[in-house]
Amino acid sequence: MPHSVPVDTERLRCEHPIADVVGSYGIELRRVGPALVGRCPFHEDRGRPNLHVYSRSSRWICYRCESAATSSASSSKWTI
Repeated sequence: MPHSVPVDTERLRCEHPIADVVGSYGIELRRVGPALVGRCPFHEDRGRPNLHVYSRSSRWICYRCESAATSSASSSKWTI
């Protein structure tokens, strides 16, 4: 049985801010209120961008296709 390795999520969040991680995939983000918004890479956005990145909670979500993850987790579509 494999052993799990403990992850220091707070250190991970500090060393790799979620906005920097998402931006490293070539997604342009701009501030709108408490979130950074951009175009979701999993579908064609028409009109307003649907991908919202929340730096305080280190998470992102697309409100159209409902893909989501945190900086210490992964999505089935996009590994962060």
